[in-house]
Parts: sequence; structure tokens; C-alpha cells
Amino acid sequence: MTSAQILVIEDDETLRTEVSDWLSFEGYKVIKASNGKEGVELALQHLPDLVISDINMPEKSGYRVLIEMRTNPTTALIPVIYLTARVRRVDVRYGMEIGAEDYITKPFTNEELLAAVK
Repeated sequence: MTSAQILVIEDDETLRTEVSDWLSFEGYKVIKASNGKEGVELALQHLPDLVISDINMPEKSGYRVLIEMRTNPTTALIPVIYLTARVRRVDVRYGMEIGAEDYITKPFTNEELLAAVK
């Protein structure tokens, strides 16, 4: 079991719950945010070990979340994994260029997600 803390930022409640349940089952402590604005606030408040974020969200996109985290010294080194329906090569490339550690496209399996998290 691990005590690592993961922030899941996902506007789809069903998916957010499913991903959080998978991670909790594996022993991770999970914090949940329903949009990018809330996600940035929770990242600053809790300083998680990892952020898993959707890209297309209300309030603030996942790209904006990552850019704001990277420009804040407090959150600059927290790794971010994107979970998204954006599958075009240009989207993946941009996500990686701004600093994402991984880019998982929907649909995905819990095995794929857990492999990326580890």
C-alpha cells in the first residue's frame, strides 16, 4: 500500500468517481476536483504527489491547469498525467511540450492508468 496522494481533475462525475475508486483500491489517497479552477486551488492547498487531469473542462482547461502549476514554484514539480478524449497528434504533442508526464487517451483501461501512475 502507498500513501501517495493523487488529485483527479475530471468534469465527468462518473469517470471522476471510477478513476478515484480504482486509485483508492490501489491504496492511493485521492482528492477530486470537478473543473480546472477547483483543481488548481486543490493542488495549491494539498500539494499532491501526482495530478491526473482531463483537458476539456469548464472554468479552466487541463492545459491551463498545467501551465499555471508549472509557473508557480509551489506546484511546479508536481507531475501531471492527462486523461483525455483529445487524440490528435498535435494535441498530444502540445500536452507533452508544456510539461505533462504522460498522455492517456479515452477510452482507457484501469491497467493503462495504473501503469502510468506507477
